[in-house]
Amino acid sequence: MFDYFNQAVDSGPLKNIITFVKQLKPTKNYTISGINIGQEDIISEGGYGYVYLAHEKDNYDKKYALKKIMVQDSINQEAVRREVGLWSELEPSDNICSYLGHIEEYNDDSKQVIILCEYCDGGTLIDLLQRHKLKLIEEQIIYVMNQIAQGMKVMHEHSPPIAHRDVKVENILMKGEHFKLADFGSCSTDTLDYESNSKRVIAEKMELFEKYTTLMYRPPEMIDQYQKYPVGTQVDIWMLGCVLFTLCFAKHPFQEAQKLAIVNAHYYIPDEDHERIGTKLRDLIRLMLTPDPRKRPDINKIIDILENWKEFDEIPLNDDAFKIKSKQEAISHAKNMKYTDMQADLLGFDEDPFQKQFSNDDFSSGFEKPVHLKHSSSMKPPQVPPPASTGWADWGKQTSQHTTLKTENMFDFGGFEQKNSQVNSTDSWFDCADAFGVETRQPSSGGQNYSTATQKSSSSKEEVKQDPTMNFFDFGTC
Repeated sequence: MFDYFNQAVDSGPLKNIITFVKQLKPTKNYTISGINIGQEDIISEGGYGYVYLAHEKDNYDKKYALKKIMVQDSINQEAVRREVGLWSELEPSDNICSYLGHIEEYNDDSKQVIILCEYCDGGTLIDLLQRHKLKLIEEQIIYVMNQIAQGMKVMHEHSPPIAHRDVKVENILMKGEHFKLADFGSCSTDTLDYESNSKRVIAEKMELFEKYTTLMYRPPEMIDQYQKYPVGTQVDIWMLGCVLFTLCFAKHPFQEAQKLAIVNAHYYIPDEDHERIGTKLRDLIRLMLTPDPRKRPDINKIIDILENWKEFDEIPLNDDAFKIKSKQEAISHAKNMKYTDMQADLLGFDEDPFQKQFSNDDFSSGFEKPVHLKHSSSMKPPQVPPPASTGWADWGKQTSQHTTLKTENMFDFGGFEQKNSQVNSTDSWFDCADAFGVETRQPSSGGQNYSTATQKSSSSKEEVKQDPTMNFFDFGTC
């Protein structure tokens, strides 16, 4: 119904009336790179400015984005100069939000830089996750990751190489069938060698890392100077690994943003949903989240893996990534063993389980049955002492309820405002909007999030089954 309404508005007399009414609204006008622009509503905001929807004065349907940055001090001015300079030098790419020009505006004692850039109307990766009930399948994830990596390749192969330094789900925008890197306010050609620089230089660089990067995505080399890991373009590989983790599990690997956990790569890969997220994807995460940047794959290796995904039987891990995998699997195994022991205590398995045969009638709750255990039919129910302030726990009536939710079967790049309104997630998964602490403002003419995105989702227990016959990508609705 919502898609039909959009189609009705996008054509015919109704659209003409709406366009005419909008054009009557007073707008602020600019001329940037020879393009006459009319400013519209705010679509996002950040710590240093705002992003506005805009249109071409002679063609109202031609949309742009205007990024306004307040220049507050010399440090901020240098950051803006660097953003404009490096962004304008990048080669045109389908996977980088296009820079179109900028002007400087002075008002009394204040100054602001106004950047004209491409308008991406599909939202961010958070919106993509929400539209697909937080559960993308492998083919979708590989497609998105390859697109992001292609944009990153353009930056890393620039001379000198440019590191984005703020790769995150909020800074990856969608337009049609393309995913684009955006927000170049943190990008830099600088590198840092802790061995050869003075303490003063290191302190200055660390201060910039704190100011212009996001802690959850910040790699170990930007946090712990005593490891003496070099800082360069490999920071983007770590951040891209965090994005991959989020696409797979709809939560961040370092959600609590604890520096010690980041430095030691202490994160937990959910031991569930293996049919949707297989071993190769899990190993690719481990490879990209290698603490030592010198052992991480470069962007060309990442692209090679993604473009030849089906030809790889397994993802080759370096020594550090393999140790992390072994440790994670040991922890997961220990948790599973503990859970099995708890089940045995509650259900009353025999003292000598290896002498018994397992009966299918003994279990009805649906969990996997260990082959060496048998339920004792003669055993009395476990006696549980009552809590001090509550009644008896009725173990016999406890059941687990599971609901099945139909998933979206394809990428739908259009009309995401409506589809975001009802989203469910599993116990261990989080609400993207709350987790990232972002706020969305939508222009009245359509959906767009620039560096900030998403709507809130509700939480419920559910299992999602994927339709094996589905069509993965639907670009026809763009």
